[in-house]
Order: sequence, then C-alpha cells, then structure tokens
Amino acid sequence: MGDLRDRLRRAAQMAPPPSAEAAAPAAPAAKEPTEPGLPSVRARLRRREERSAARPEASAAAEPHRLPPGFVSAPGPLGETWVRELRAPLEDVEELLAVDVGTLALLARDDRLRRLDLRRAVFLDTETTSLSGGAGVLVFLVGLGRVDAQAGEFCLRQHFMVSPTQERSMLAGVAADLAQSDSVVTFFGKSFDRHRLEDKFTIHGLTSHFPTEIHADLYHVTRARFGWKLADCRLRTAEESLLGIRRVDDLPGSEAPKAYFDFLARRPTLLPRVVEHNERDVLSLPRLLARLAKALPGSRAQECLAGMKAALATKRWETAKGLAEAALGGAPPVGRELEIDALRGLAESTKRLCGAEAALPIWRRLAELGCVESALDVVRQLERTGAPREARADALARVRGLLASMQAGPQRDRWLSECESAARKTGVSGA
Repeated sequence: MGDLRDRLRRAAQMAPPPSAEAAAPAAPAAKEPTEPGLPSVRARLRRREERSAARPEASAAAEPHRLPPGFVSAPGPLGETWVRELRAPLEDVEELLAVDVGTLALLARDDRLRRLDLRRAVFLDTETTSLSGGAGVLVFLVGLGRVDAQAGEFCLRQHFMVSPTQERSMLAGVAADLAQSDSVVTFFGKSFDRHRLEDKFTIHGLTSHFPTEIHADLYHVTRARFGWKLADCRLRTAEESLLGIRRVDDLPGSEAPKAYFDFLARRPTLLPRVVEHNERDVLSLPRLLARLAKALPGSRAQECLAGMKAALATKRWETAKGLAEAALGGAPPVGRELEIDALRGLAESTKRLCGAEAALPIWRRLAELGCVESALDVVRQLERTGAPREARADALARVRGLLASMQAGPQRDRWLSECESAARKTGVSGA
C-alpha cells in the first residue's frame, strides 16, 4: 500500500499544471440577432443560392456551434424555446381554400376528411435522429405551417431543440402550437411523424394536441391516385412529377441525424440545410394537396379508376359508377386491362344500384374480353331468370372455352366445378 501511495504522489508531482485556457469555461454561444422582417420564401432561396455560389461549402460551417440562421429565443409554456418564423406569399390562396376535400376523403377512404378546413389546419413535418422508434430517438426539428387566408400568405414556424436537455420545453412549445388547430396535413405522418411526437409527449407527461381525428396523410392519397405513374411515392418524386418542382442540392433526410449530432458536438455541420429541407417539405404540402384534390372526372383513366376502387371499397355505388363511366369515356381510349377494370367496377356498382339484370350486358362484354368470372356471372343470371336453354348453353360454352385456355389450379377447378353443375341443371352435356 505504501508503494502505491508513493507512485501516485510522484505521478501527481510530474503532471503539468492546467493551463488558464483549459481551465476557463467555454464561452456561451452568441445568439443570432433577430431580424426585423423576414423575406419571402423565393427571396430566401435566392439569397441561399447566392451565398453558396460566392463561397465554398466549408466556409458555411466556420462556426458549427452557432444556431442555423433565423432562429431566435422565444418564451414557451415551460421555458425558453428556439423558433424560426417566415411568411411567404401563397399563390391562388382562394383556389386552395376551395379545394374539393371530398376527393381527398374518397381517395384516403376516410370520410372524416370531409370536415377538413384548411383555414384551421396545420401542415406538419419533423426531422429526427432516427427513422425507428424508441425513447432514445430525438425529434429535434418540427415545422408547422398555416394558411393566413386574410393576408394571402403561408406562415411557417419551426421549433428547434438546441440541446437534448431542452427537449421538454421545445415539445411543450410544439404542443401549444398544435392546440390551435383541429386538423393536420402531413406526408407519411400517420406512420411516422404522429407517433414520434406522441411518444415524446407521453414520455414527458405532456398533453398531446396532435389532431388525430382529421389527419390528411398525403402519402396515402398520392399512392392511391398516382401510384401507377410514379417511380416511388416519396415527397420529392411527387413534387417533380406532379408539381414540376425540382429540388437542387437538397440534403437527403438520411443526412439529418449526422448533421444534428455534428451540431451538438460543435463540429462542422450541414444543419442549415436540414432546416431548409424541412422548410421545403412543409411549403410543398399545400400545393400537393391542391393537386391531389382536383376533380377525378376528366382526369386520366387511371386516376378515375383509383377513385372508383376507393368508392367500391367504401360502398359509394353512385360515385363508383360515375367514375367507371368517366374512365371508359375519357381520352385517350383505355387499353384492354384498364377497360376490364373499369367494366368490373361498372358491373358491380350497376348491380348494387339497379339489380343483376341491368349488369348483364356489362358481364357479357367482360366475357368477350376473356373474364371467366364475368362469363360465369352471365350463366348465373340466365339461370336465375329462367332464360331459354339455348341461351344458357351458349353461355356455358363460352365459359368452357375460357377455362380450357387456363392453367390448372384451385381457382380453375372451382370454376370448372360450378360450370359443370350449371350444365347438369341446364341439361347440357359436358364438353
């Protein structure tokens, strides 16, 4: 024990004294000055482009511990928060407010969206440190947008968590903002943003004011209406294909966690570009919503069929019938596969509205196009109405011909069994 004390004493005598620079506490980061007025979105984007062209990327991160531009300290329900606000002119604001929310409700298969009032809705997007769940995931940036109908502007408010120790106060500020709305518009928010925020509210004992009842998730509507034409259903892809917006030098969302951790560690960071990415995401939502809510009749046949299928699934027979007819009568003429889809929807809705006899001509047309199920529908209807033996024999012959060209399988066996049962009732010998 004595030898150990001697070695420790000698090591302490040999250690150099701490320098004054090392002993001094780090100076607090200076706050960004508050700008008296915030420019429009276009002006901001133009100014960013000018700065990017004037200096290399590394110079933008010369002071990595500083907040991204535009964030200022603001009082919140539970203490200081950091907020960035901007107001931007909103083109065609009256047209946006007059969109047919019934189209959104139909495609989303959610009648609650018929009560969506964009004057009281919040457009929301979050940035997190992981795409998975769990208590360790941080929601470090929340963008909330609103339509100011009177001013004809779109108002964006971004909440930023400068440190994990301020998570509760930041979330309290977000919850207070959400409490001002009775509906929410997101892109993939039903599966991601909503659950990340509600998990955090629960962890911190905060009341969640997330408007869960009226939640328009534009991802699901985009996939329903335009899944046939989009390479994928990401927001950026939808912007390019549907809105003609092409993001230049946009930071992928997968880079957001690293940028935030670099900020916390005071390393060079791309956090300002994460803020810009979040801004663009929120600003895109109103325009995308307006595009998705356009009337389906008069649109491409594929869009009409998407609405038809949603109407059939929700038993809106009149709507399904109208959209099926719109798909069949649109321009350019539909191909065989689309025609079959439209006729099937038309037959189902006509049967529900007017009875099987009214659907019989549609089933006949489908049988001519090679649909075995519809050919059997013809046989069934002829049996129910006691049609002449010759008519039933002709219908059975068509079914047999279609089944002969099918590969063997359980479905073919079931149809063949039904066909032979109908043949025995009709008195038609097997082929």
